[in-house]
Amino acid sequence: QVRKRLEAKEEMKNAYLFQMRAKEEKALRAREEEERIRVELMRKFAEDDRLEQMNEHKRRLKLEQHRREAERLVELRREMYELARQQEREHVEKLRDDEDQRQVVIEEERQRLLREHAAELKAFLPKHTLENMEDYEMLFGR
Repeated sequence: QVRKRLEAKEEMKNAYLFQMRAKEEKALRAREEEERIRVELMRKFAEDDRLEQMNEHKRRLKLEQHRREAERLVELRREMYELARQQEREHVEKLRDDEDQRQVVIEEERQRLLREHAAELKAFLPKHTLENMEDYEMLFGR
């Protein structure tokens, strides 16, 4: 049972490391996509301005307006990404909490079963049933 627990812990650790690498790759792709969007938006805005053939002052004002709008859109996209990451972190934390609670329930039930039945069956208990000194003392006294 201890080996199983260690294997499960190692498996969870490996899964966590895999998730972290995946998140880093996803973040890199998101930054590249943001830059691509920014460049494309600037190209589109510049083309729109050229087609309108505005005077130099109006063109500069319009270009700055487009730049601000592109930044606003990129920031909005970044905020949505961060929100999704936060929700994912909360989900992972909830899974951990649920697993911790499950382990507590399992341990409580194991203790209850030992209290109720181990005294009659102590000669027949398999190895590693008693996990710590408290289990041993509960069964055999001090």
